[in-house]
Amino acid sequence: MVLRKKDPDRKRPFRTPFLYIVAPVAIIGCIILYAKLPPIAILVLPCWGAVGLIVYFAYSRSHSHVGRGIDSDDEEDKPPIYGVKM
Repeated sequence: MVLRKKDPDRKRPFRTPFLYIVAPVAIIGCIILYAKLPPIAILVLPCWGAVGLIVYFAYSRSHSHVGRGIDSDDEEDKPPIYGVKM
């Protein structure tokens, strides 16, 4: 939703229809599902979220195409398919 306002000309292979209806309904649905979890799952989820954030900021962010500023249309920068460089 933010990128549609900040960078409306960005190439997007897929756009969600009715974004301003679908996104809030999905958020509300996730909150309802989270509230219905058993208490132990509610306590564990933030811990795994913290682990994920640590991994992202320690490794993945600097190795991602977005983090390195690589355009996804560059053929030579795409990872090899099934171990074969094209």
